[in-house]
Amino acid sequence: MDFVKMASKEMFKGSKMLSKHCAVCGAPMFEDKEGNEYCPQCNHEDRITNKDNIDKSTSNIDNNNHQEILNKKINYLFDKLDNETDINRITEIGIALKTIMELRYKEINDK
Repeated sequence: MDFVKMASKEMFKGSKMLSKHCAVCGAPMFEDKEGNEYCPQCNHEDRITNKDNIDKSTSNIDNNNHQEILNKKINYLFDKLDNETDINRITEIGIALKTIMELRYKEINDK
C-alpha cells in the first residue's frame, strides 16, 4: 500500500501522524484516540505503546546505559546520513542527530 493511502486511512480513523519515525522501518508513527503510538507500516505489537502503561522499569536504567544508548543512536544516524542522498531525509537525520546530541549533553551535565 502506498504511504499516502496508508496515512489517509489512519487519519480517517481518527489517528494523528506524529513527528517521530518507526525505528524498524522508518515510516512516520501515528497515535490513536487512546494515546497508543504505532507504526501502520510494519505494525509490530512490540512497537505499540500506551502512554498510560509505560514500563516503569525504564526509570531504573542508570546514566551510563543512557549514554551508551544515545551513542549507539548517534552512530546509527551518522551511518544513515553517510549513505543518504534525499535532501528531506538528510534534514530529518540532521534534526534527529541534533536532538540526540542535545539530550546526551544534558545527561552528561546533569550528573
